[in-house]
Amino acid sequence: MPKSHYDSFEDTPSDIMSDLSSFIKKVTKELKIDKSGYRMITNIGNDGGQEVPHLHFHLIGGEKVGRLVRDKNDL
Repeated sequence: MPKSHYDSFEDTPSDIMSDLSSFIKKVTKELKIDKSGYRMITNIGNDGGQEVPHLHFHLIGGEKVGRLVRDKNDL
């Protein structure tokens, strides 16, 4: 985990993102969701729904997740 603070993906150096990617892989293996699948979400900026001003990821797994965006025919 990085010790420095970064507001968003754009502010985060590539080497830190690489470290975060490795950490997320480790976490998904520990949670045993690496094979069955999971959703990884990060919200960036006001229009992206970011409410907490630091880079963080949400991992959703352990069961089948639904579609994130509805099909236009569902509207």
